[in-house]
Amino acid sequence: MLPQLHRPRRLLVRTAAVGLALLILSSLPSTLYYLALTQEIARRFYALEPAKVLVIAKAMDFGVAGLATLSDYPDPTITIGPESGVVTLTLRGLPDVEGSTLTVLPVVEREGTVYPLKAYMDRGYDIRDNLIHWKCVGQNARSHDPYIVNNRGTLESQYAPAECR
Repeated sequence: MLPQLHRPRRLLVRTAAVGLALLILSSLPSTLYYLALTQEIARRFYALEPAKVLVIAKAMDFGVAGLATLSDYPDPTITIGPESGVVTLTLRGLPDVEGSTLTVLPVVEREGTVYPLKAYMDRGYDIRDNLIHWKCVGQNARSHDPYIVNNRGTLESQYAPAECR
């Protein structure tokens, strides 16, 4: 009689295992799609590097006047804000995020204060004294800084690269 008491437990364990396997398999396609989408967005995000280098080069060579010449960038999905150096990626050809934007902002830190690139140069500081850093901001970027709030991208943070969340 003792072996018969364990049969219902084995049946319950098998049923639960099959149910769990079906649950995992049913969510697998959406998980794979999400991973592929975020990977493609990250790939495009890293394609912004040449535009960021261009902003830095123009700022170092020509100052504020150099930033004013940045409006024409050869890639139509990447725009550079004239005078501000803000680089924006517009996502095209990706169904769930079509038209969403991801923005990177050039900032310079001096003596513990973070300045937008243009504001830093407008104060008369030499750009060669400090490094230019980039802040990536998506839709849910949390900040009270008007520079960040006014230049926020529209891409939802669940799709954004880790540095932009």
